[in-house]
Amino acid sequence: RVDGRQAANRRHAFYAVSALLSAGLAVLGYAKLTEHGPIWIARQEVGGEWGPMVVLLYLPLHFLAFYVRLRDSRSLPGLVYCLFLVASMSLATLAVGQRTNVLMPLLVLALFRFRPTLPRMLVAAGVLVAVATLSLPAFKGQHPQPDETMGEMMVSTVFTDVSRAQVLTEALTLSELRGSTVLPFPFAGYWYSAWFFVPRAMAPFKMYPTAAYFTTAIVGGDPDALDWGFGMGAIEEATINGGLLALPFMLLIYGIGLGLLGRWSAAVPSIVVPTRLAALWLCGYNLPALLLLFATMGAICWVGHRFCDIGEPSPGATAAGAEPNVTRLRNLGHPL
Repeated sequence: RVDGRQAANRRHAFYAVSALLSAGLAVLGYAKLTEHGPIWIARQEVGGEWGPMVVLLYLPLHFLAFYVRLRDSRSLPGLVYCLFLVASMSLATLAVGQRTNVLMPLLVLALFRFRPTLPRMLVAAGVLVAVATLSLPAFKGQHPQPDETMGEMMVSTVFTDVSRAQVLTEALTLSELRGSTVLPFPFAGYWYSAWFFVPRAMAPFKMYPTAAYFTTAIVGGDPDALDWGFGMGAIEEATINGGLLALPFMLLIYGIGLGLLGRWSAAVPSIVVPTRLAALWLCGYNLPALLLLFATMGAICWVGHRFCDIGEPSPGATAAGAEPNVTRLRNLGHPL
């Protein structure tokens, strides 16, 4: 561990690096938006230009996920800095064309910056739905319809952004008892996920994500020509990849993986945000989407934790300011 002066210097370094990068990405993202015009048009251009490197535009969100776990964020200046990161994330990713990027920072604040209570969660849910509804015309050119009311737009938002009932129905309809007729071979979607962070130029054999094959099975076309896809969760992805019989085994593997991540986040509390949100996002997004957002977020949070050495104690700590129990025992030489 580092001493107090080193910790303060590293904290200042974190502020400097995160502020400069976040502000720069916000300016860059806004410039890309003004360059390409409406968001739904800029989305296609930016996706083609940046490819997998679009993950760099998400850095303000990753900084926020790390920062809300620090004691610094609990102060009024800390809240101001949180709001700065929220604004930076929104501006940096406007041209990406996904409302999730605007809503995610607000969700991080609601769940992890403030103490979660039922009234606060209800208010947060209402605010998120309202923001998603009001931003619908900007992100989707076909909205609002001439005779569409605010209430109908809210219903459309919940139906398209939250509900996965229709996608689940279609996935179960297209699923075999064993194997897959939608994918080139069984578990091809997971094969793609295993090679997700390897550039396609180095791994041309990694195929395409499950959502791409699923979408083309419904609307037609080629997976490599798609710039969008239906949102599908863990259940849909498992049945499309391996069939209905594979579903319980895949859910068991997911559960074991989440359990291991939960134990890891108890020892490294800075990664609580990505591990908890990844578990929630499993309900509506497939594995590559989770890797793009939360694996990168977890890596940034882990690096911040190791560098700054100022992570917030886990709930299992014995007292305010104490280290997590597991870490304390390891530092005392316990053979864990």
